[in-house]
Amino acid sequence: MNKTILLLFVYIIFPLNCLAVSVPDRNMLCTESDPDFKEIWHGFPKCNRNVPYWVRSWIYEQYDIPDSERHLYTIDHVISLFVSGSNHVDNLKPQLRSESTAKLEYQLYLKLRDGELSQQEVIDILLDAKGYF
Repeated sequence: MNKTILLLFVYIIFPLNCLAVSVPDRNMLCTESDPDFKEIWHGFPKCNRNVPYWVRSWIYEQYDIPDSERHLYTIDHVISLFVSGSNHVDNLKPQLRSESTAKLEYQLYLKLRDGELSQQEVIDILLDAKGYF
């Protein structure tokens, strides 16, 4: 019985847990059918920012961040909206304000806008900077 539980963990639960944390899924990207879709920008869909209070609260709860500490955080779009990120909860996570990636995101925005980086290159840099690789 113990061997069965160990095998279940090693082959099913552990890999699923790793995938949930480290691999972005399609919900992280904006599509033209997304309710928050705004426009096609530089060839890919762009969504408006729309993260209601109740969604932010739910995310803080999922990460066990108490009310008394939430002022230290912001809810971050893992894949930024400017590079086709969505408002789906799979693309949102708490980020300490002291560890903000806003400056990096602005630099990447400029490089994408000016054609120096592709959308995929920007996404890869963001995911790396935010600990997804």
